[in-house]
Amino acid sequence: MTGEMFFLTTGNGTVEVLSYPSLRPLDTLMAHTAGCYCIAIDPVGRYFAVGSADSLVSLWNISEMLCVRTFTKLE
Repeated sequence: MTGEMFFLTTGNGTVEVLSYPSLRPLDTLMAHTAGCYCIAIDPVGRYFAVGSADSLVSLWNISEMLCVRTFTKLE
């Protein structure tokens, strides 16, 4: 959760973005090709990372809801 948004991982590779506290759907992000297991938000609230069963981690810009990078291994 960040500010007025709540992020929900799904078993189908999407991330649901909901308004908080109403939980009204705001967006559905096609984040991965397999189920998403975890989300972490940076302390400043600019980015969030999504980990998935497809062995990838995607990094997203919160203000634009765009994937800015995908990690396949620790660099």
